[in-house]
Amino acid sequence: MVNNRELLKLIDHIDSSLLLYKSKFEHSDFETDWKIFSYCIKNNIQNKLTNITSLINISGLPHSTGLRKINKLIQQKKLFKKSKTKSGKSFSIHPSSKLINDFKSYLSSINDLLITDITYVNDNRTDRYPTAISLSSRYVLYPRIH
Repeated sequence: MVNNRELLKLIDHIDSSLLLYKSKFEHSDFETDWKIFSYCIKNNIQNKLTNITSLINISGLPHSTGLRKINKLIQQKKLFKKSKTKSGKSFSIHPSSKLINDFKSYLSSINDLLITDITYVNDNRTDRYPTAISLSSRYVLYPRIH
C-alpha cells in the first residue's frame, strides 16, 4: 500500500499530468472531479480543514455551478459535511472513507504501473531507475550500468 508521503507525491504528479491533459484535450468533468477529490484528500492527509468555498475555487467552476457540483458529490456520498459548531451552520467538508480507499487503490495501481514501467529483469537481477516518486521500502534501487 502507498504511505501518505508517497500519496501526496503521486497526487502532485497526477495534478501536473492533468495540466498537460488540459492543454491537449477538451475540458471534461473528470478534471473537475479530480481537482476536488485531490484537494480534499490532500487536506485530509495534512489535517487541514476544507470548506465549500475552497472546493468551489479549486474546481475552477463558477460559484453556483461549483456549489451544485459539491452538493451532488455529497449526495453521492463521495464527500460529507462535518459540523464545526453545535448549531451546524458552520461545517467542513471531508472525503468519505470509500473515496479515500478508492483513491488509495487507484494511486497504488499507478505507483505499481510506474514501477513496472521502469523495471526490467536482466540475469535474475532487477534494475530500476530512481524516479521523483519515493518508492516504497519494499523496492531496492540498483544503479543501471551500460
